[in-house]
Amino acid sequence: RSERKAPSLFWTARRGWVVAPPAGAGPPPTPLLHFRVVSYNTLADELAFKHAPELYRAVPRAALAWRARCAGLRAELAHWAADVVCLQEVDRPADVAAFLREAGYDFAYAPRTGGRADGCMTGWKRGRFALAAPARTLAMADHGLKDNVALLTLLKPVGVESVPGEAGTGGGAAGPLPPPPPPTLLIANTHLLFNPKRGDLKLGQARTLLAAMAAEAAAGGAAHALLAGDLNATPASAVYAFVARGELALDALDRRALSGQLVGSRAAAGAVEAESARLASAAAATTPAGDVDTDDEFAGAGAGAGAGPPSSAPPPPPPPYCDPMTLDPRPARGAGGAAASWTADQFKAAAG
Repeated sequence: RSERKAPSLFWTARRGWVVAPPAGAGPPPTPLLHFRVVSYNTLADELAFKHAPELYRAVPRAALAWRARCAGLRAELAHWAADVVCLQEVDRPADVAAFLREAGYDFAYAPRTGGRADGCMTGWKRGRFALAAPARTLAMADHGLKDNVALLTLLKPVGVESVPGEAGTGGGAAGPLPPPPPPTLLIANTHLLFNPKRGDLKLGQARTLLAAMAAEAAAGGAAHALLAGDLNATPASAVYAFVARGELALDALDRRALSGQLVGSRAAAGAVEAESARLASAAAATTPAGDVDTDDEFAGAGAGAGAGPPSSAPPPPPPPYCDPMTLDPRPARGAGGAAASWTADQFKAAAG
């Protein structure tokens, strides 16, 4: 009996790394802080079997079992011996907390809202970092953006009185000023919505998190901030471009293509704006019946929902660029004037 081969939903992309300039290339804007961080989506035990028929058909059941994966996760974390650990889809928090504590970590956990079984967990090595303020959970449901969460932790180095080589100057008769205190570090750990067709919600979640990070860093005096987690977006996607660049042309983007997960929607890295005209034709196409907003984030994740054929219409005029902190559009590149301010609802609607 011949079996029908399941269509390919996803593709593999190589991440482009931004290399830090060599030492001496210029003075750092803030005191340096050296540490190692790892981030993993651990695959929730409940979701592993719930969605096995759609997503893990070729994976042996024994490999999906939590006992085997828990042992692998423990060995992986022990190998890297990171100073900060960010984990997503943790639905066995007691198990994970036990081996983090045994390995010398303190930690915080933020469960998803809406009765979901999993959440985000962030751990930091005792003796390297300590909480500078209580950990904070950002619930996307409070902003009308589903049940995903982000965990924000403000950390301070332990056993570091000041930053070497950063002694102050001046001070008059009292002598030179003391060196500045060691910098604090804001860690944001999140898991954005999976549904490949709801890029508009992912974009809203990313914008909400970046705004929260900016506010939290300012309030806590963080010298450095780091975003870790599972963004459910490819390196060539519009969502990734928004997080990396802080702006995104929205006018001609189809929400089903924003994350780059669906075959046919991916754009070449660095060419998101050049794809706007092609994606505009897909946005104008009739929305498939399966493309609905439901409580199941996996709903409508089937194949065949990529961008449509190229349009013969002329490209649209230069779109506004949205400030990720305020949602206020910036003037379009090469165009004068500014568009009217957008509301959060308009932000989501503009994405398709």
